[in-house]
Amino acid sequence: MKKAGITFIIGFVGLCSILAFTTLSQERLLLKKITERLLDYNRNQAPEKTYLHTDKDLYTNGETIWFKTYLVDGISHSRTAKSNVVYVELVNNQDSIVAQRKLFVNDLGASGDIEIDETIPQGDYTLRSYTKYMLNEEEPVIFEKNVPIFVQEVRSNMTADQVPLTRSLRGFERNATSANTVFGKPNIKFFPEGGNLVQGLPATMGLEVLDAKGNGIAFKGAIKDKEGNVIEPFESLEFGLGSVGFTPLPDTEYYASVVFNGEEERFPLPKALSEGYVLSLKNRKDHLLVQVASNEPEGLAGTILVGHLRGDLIFKRIGQSDDNDSYATKIYTDELQDGVAQFTLFAPDGEPVSERLIFIDDPDNDALLTISAPAKEFGKREKVDLNVTLTDEKGKPLKGDFSMSVVSKTGGNVSTTNIKSWLLLDSDLGGTVQNPDYFFADDSQERKFLLDALMLTHGWRRFVWKDMLSKNVSKAPTYAPEKGIMIDGRTTVFGQPFKTRQTVATLNIYGPDILNAKKETTSQGKFSFGPFYFQDSLEATVEAYDSIPKWEYKRKNFSIVLEDQRPELPSRLKKTERTNRRTIELAQEYLKEAYEKKVTDFKYDPKKVTRLDEVVVSERKNRLGRLSMRNTMQKQLLVFFLDAYIRIPLLGVKPLVLWICWQECPVFG
Repeated sequence: MKKAGITFIIGFVGLCSILAFTTLSQERLLLKKITERLLDYNRNQAPEKTYLHTDKDLYTNGETIWFKTYLVDGISHSRTAKSNVVYVELVNNQDSIVAQRKLFVNDLGASGDIEIDETIPQGDYTLRSYTKYMLNEEEPVIFEKNVPIFVQEVRSNMTADQVPLTRSLRGFERNATSANTVFGKPNIKFFPEGGNLVQGLPATMGLEVLDAKGNGIAFKGAIKDKEGNVIEPFESLEFGLGSVGFTPLPDTEYYASVVFNGEEERFPLPKALSEGYVLSLKNRKDHLLVQVASNEPEGLAGTILVGHLRGDLIFKRIGQSDDNDSYATKIYTDELQDGVAQFTLFAPDGEPVSERLIFIDDPDNDALLTISAPAKEFGKREKVDLNVTLTDEKGKPLKGDFSMSVVSKTGGNVSTTNIKSWLLLDSDLGGTVQNPDYFFADDSQERKFLLDALMLTHGWRRFVWKDMLSKNVSKAPTYAPEKGIMIDGRTTVFGQPFKTRQTVATLNIYGPDILNAKKETTSQGKFSFGPFYFQDSLEATVEAYDSIPKWEYKRKNFSIVLEDQRPELPSRLKKTERTNRRTIELAQEYLKEAYEKKVTDFKYDPKKVTRLDEVVVSERKNRLGRLSMRNTMQKQLLVFFLDAYIRIPLLGVKPLVLWICWQECPVFG
């Protein structure tokens, strides 16, 4: 009997060990799958990002938009290994492309320019940059910049002070509203940290207060229970963002109470789950504090917590049975890049149950840029030499790829986005942040609080875990990365653009070195030259001739059609910020300067006006030219008469009469 008891105990322990090993194996298999999916995303599906730096943020007709476009890998923010071609477009309010540039990027960036036509309509325009490869995403995140263009009519008898600047509002009236204007009653959106409120567990809840047109507004209110008791006050600050913390109790309903125009407005809160998980993150500068809790019995055993930054795995942990109902851990940020990190908690069955975004901004990652000049004041159009030094926090020199815009103090700079706020923040939140530069303007606690509230209220993802884990094979991209500039087209029958014809095509490029390439088209008349790696605009011609020698008129009986390589984009990729009245007010002084420059250029700029010395034109009778012309026409008529002599009867008299007429006619004589 005793022997049987020992055997039972050993068998029971062995069964428990097998079950534990099986459970542990399942958890490890799930973690391995998650890690492999992230690695595949990192290597094969990593996005690309572009950024446009312009010399100014607003322009007038006749000016030139000077720009530099940057192209980087979407994860490391270093040089991408995929595309080498960037498209830059100027688009009007009707989503029509006004100008386009196709640039080859050899390293991190490429420079270009767009001349604004003198007759361009005044209004809001959009500059955007992208690669074809970026269009493989279901929601392409393409850099867009609002560019207001003002129209000025230059008059030689009018000074800058006499220009009616109120006309500058034309074309902007629909969008020129005050930033403090509130439209209609406020509406509050709630975003529980991690995704859900859970009964009995402390929680932080992000909130966003918007007016009827979706503008964020500052507001105060309080969380109350169904009896009207105040649980916790709250307020929204810039952009209507804020957060509030409280612990929801079982069988209790809550609502947010605000007073608008003397009346109370109530907004119900999301209902708290009876059982669930809470994921909480706090940024402590040098580390992240991660807290996971559950009100389920041994609810954390077998769970998996994964953190990644733009697809690069930075944290992983499998929940243990001794975690009980909660655990906390620190993640030090000294070895992490800056940017938006995403933490996801998976249940033991692989279902994502909680998720949280947090922004990492380690002070040790900051770079110091120092610009010095030999003098503090300079004359007009005087050449300026600047010394630029880039170091890390410890003074170690850094390498970089730069561009600089220099404008007067009176205007020209009203942008709400810089390269840091775009690459680290807005591009990873779907390009939806109203003023991303605001969150990095200084190091105040208020801005850090609002940045964390922004993380709580934004849930945009480049990928969804459910979709990523369910995919077995990575599909080939619709748009392959472009490695260089291609020149494609087809040859067709003349006057019949849809009837192709096989020919031999020749490309001639006229640059510092003349390039000539020749190849036979396909049976469908298609040809393709490239890839080319040009850094500037060049003139080129495409010629074609019949591959089989035929009569002269048959060899020319076809046309050359160049393919439009511009990809099709959605008409409106994101809600681009439009010009507001404050921007127009700031632009008034700049418009005066721009007008003065135009008047000066009109007088002295050789591109606009060329002054010529006096030229006297005299005429001299050219007898030799008349004789030469006369001889040529005589030969042509002689050919005609000889042909007539053969074809027409009685020509012995008729050609002679005509020849006499030729000799005596005063018109030819």
